[in-house]
Amino acid sequence: MSDHGNPHAPVHDPHAPLPGGGGLVAFATRRRVTIAMITVTMLLFGLIALRSLKVNLLPDLSYPTLTVRTE
Repeated sequence: MSDHGNPHAPVHDPHAPLPGGGGLVAFATRRRVTIAMITVTMLLFGLIALRSLKVNLLPDLSYPTLTVRTE
């Protein structure tokens, strides 16, 4: 059933505020530049942290040894 020709059908306004404020998704779609700047800032902080991170892939292992000498 279509309300295309019905003059009493509710009209959807795409610019109308969402009920309940819209939340995080509505904020992210309204403030795209803000979200992009936050993302770039977090990426830069992550790269700085990655450069200063010390990681040993093969750490030095010292196995306990026992030497037996006979004379």
